[in-house]
Parts: sequence; C-alpha cells; structure tokens
Amino acid sequence: MEVFTFPNGLRVATERTHARSVTVSCWVETGSRFESPVQLGSSHFLEHLLFRGTGRRDRVAISHSIEEVGGELNAFTSREYTCCYARVPQSELGLAIDLVADLVMDPSLPADQVEPERTVVLQEIAQSLDTPNDAIYDLIYEALFPGHSLAQPAYGSSDSVLRLTRGSLADYHRDRYRPAAMAVAIVGPVDHQEAVERLGETTLGRDSTRGPETAWRRASPPSEPLLPILVHERQSPVVHVLLAARGVSYGDPNRPAVEVLSAILAGLPTALIPLELRDRPVRCALDILADGRNGQFSDDLVARSIRYLRGRRFLDWERTDEAIMRFGRHFLLGARSHGIDEDLAELEAVDAQAVANVAHNLLARPVLCAIGPISPSGMGNLLEERFDVPSSPLSTETDPELMVSNPPGSD
Repeated sequence: MEVFTFPNGLRVATERTHARSVTVSCWVETGSRFESPVQLGSSHFLEHLLFRGTGRRDRVAISHSIEEVGGELNAFTSREYTCCYARVPQSELGLAIDLVADLVMDPSLPADQVEPERTVVLQEIAQSLDTPNDAIYDLIYEALFPGHSLAQPAYGSSDSVLRLTRGSLADYHRDRYRPAAMAVAIVGPVDHQEAVERLGETTLGRDSTRGPETAWRRASPPSEPLLPILVHERQSPVVHVLLAARGVSYGDPNRPAVEVLSAILAGLPTALIPLELRDRPVRCALDILADGRNGQFSDDLVARSIRYLRGRRFLDWERTDEAIMRFGRHFLLGARSHGIDEDLAELEAVDAQAVANVAHNLLARPVLCAIGPISPSGMGNLLEERFDVPSSPLSTETDPELMVSNPPGSD
C-alpha cells in the first residue's frame, strides 16, 4: 500500500493487484454517529441524492457514463462512514476518479429529486423495521450504547427524515464532506503516482476552502452503563434474540484474540453456540458465554479457529471489496494497516491464554435483545442467573417506530 496526503488533508492510498479492473472508493467520515437529533438521517439521505446530479452531470449522464464502460457505481452508509465507489476496467481509471470526485464534492441536490428520494428512504426504513433480522441490530446498538449517538440507526427515523430539507442537507454536505475528513482508496493494476496526479486535477484534490484548517468535530466515545435487556414485544410466530457485548477498537492490540474468540463462539462451522442451539434454546447460549468467560479454551480449539481465520484472510485479501474496506477502516476507524504476512503473524501469535483473557473481560457484561412474543422478565432472569448484571428489562410498545424506551433516569 502506498499513501499520499494532499495539502488540503485528503488521503489517498493505492494497492496494486493483477486484476483487469480497478476500484476507486471515497470514504467520508460521516454517519449517524456524527449527527445531532435534528440532523438524524442526513448522511443516508444525502448518499441517495449524490447520484441525482452534480454541477457537471445530471442523473442520466451519471448513469450513462458508468454503464457505457460496463462499470459499477454505488454507495453505502453506516453509523460511522459513507463510502462512494466505482469499479471499471483498468483503462477507465480516469473516468472513475473524476466521477467519484464529482459526486462527493459537487452534488447539485436537484429540488425535483428530493421528494422522490425521500420516499425511497422512508420505504427502506419501513422495510427494515418490518424485518426482525434487521430491526434487532438497531435494538442491540441501543442496549450497548444507551444515550450515545452510536445508538442512532444509520438511516434515521421516519420522523427525522420527514423534517430534513434540501437546505439542511446542503448545509450538512458543506459541513461534513471536507477533504481532511475523507480518504480515497484505489485497488487494481494502478500506478500510485498516476492516481495521485489524476486526483490532483479534481475538485477533491484541489479544494482548499474545506481543508484541515477547519477542525473536524469527532463524536465522543461511548459511555456507561449498558442496558442489559431490551425486548420489543411483537406478534410473531418466532422470537428473534441477539446476544452481544462491547468489543475493542480496530486498533486495539487485543483485536486478533477477539477475532479468535468470535470464531470459537460463532464463526467456525463447528462453533460452540450454533452447534448447541440446534437442539436447545437461548438458555444454552447464555451458558456457553458464562462458561467461556470463566473457563479456558483448549489449544486445539484455538488452533482450529486460527486456521479458519487464516484461510479467510488469504481469500479476502484477493477481493477488491475487502481491500477497500481495509483501507476505509484504517483511515476512518483507526485500524492498523500492514501486509498480509504481518497480519497473519499477529493472528498466529494468539494463544489460549490470550483468548481466555479477552473472554473474561468482554463477556462480563453481555446484553440481550429480543423481538417477538416474549416476556421481558423471563429474559432478564436468564441473564441475571449467569452474569453480574441487574435484571432490569425494558419493554417497548408494539409500534415498530418505538424500537426502544428511554433508560431509567433519562429525560
């Protein structure tokens, strides 16, 4: 990986591969974690509008420019970042860089496209809330990070999206889409210097009005306490349950051991929890977590997990989408970035004691969330019996928009 930083703070990284295609991605440090309640949903809504037109291209021209070369153009938004990317034949590197830079730096936000995109966003929100497999992940974030902006869903809520205006979205774009808070990752048969020069010809590389002299407002870190139990009672033929615990940051030196622990519990084809749950309910999963926190893992089990993760590393390292994700996590989330040999060496250095240590620390305070026809008190008793947490379940109303209730003592 080669990295260059422009005077305006924009970072660009390239990784040369033997593929015949090249992927250009632009990562922006924006998402629901950085949004105030008034702005909630802005990052996701804005991502939709990026493709509706720029100062140089209308939506038809954007579509034609990528389709005519057989390429792909897309974007996605999470709680902590937005990524816009284009994948094209290697001969079209210039087009991909120019197009992605144009989309992220100069969206026109056409007035006649705001309402149609708002409708699309509202439909996505409704679909997510109606899908327990999706909705429960928003619930678990509320339990893990109560009162923190990380608890906010990446797409916002129906009410918040309805309040957003073209003017507020334009203000949000000016405030958040700063080169100093952005990074470009390019993967493929690309020359680093050529990529830097081409980016330098775009507004993204040249802009100095939104550069590093403007301090980027980082979101505050999560605070205690957790909410041990969150239950959304809903009429359904099945109950969806999710167990989780706070992990470690991408840059934490214990992360390889945490990955091994995750593989042991639920990643391996013979992982402990999936095997047991074939015949027994959530009670068994809690037993395994409790035993894992207090017990030791065999050397053989740790070795098999490392072998599994090692194989996944080799396969993922050759995938373009995984490569740009590595870069995005490095620049925006503080993940360490090094070659595969060093990455594998860190993984293979993990031993059973290291896994036991992280299990003891991370599994001390799990949270449990459920959606379906289930008793909150019953879930609370299951957790309290096995962990040193108070049994204070919070039940929500049946309205799916009210995914969680306020924690005790909050306003």
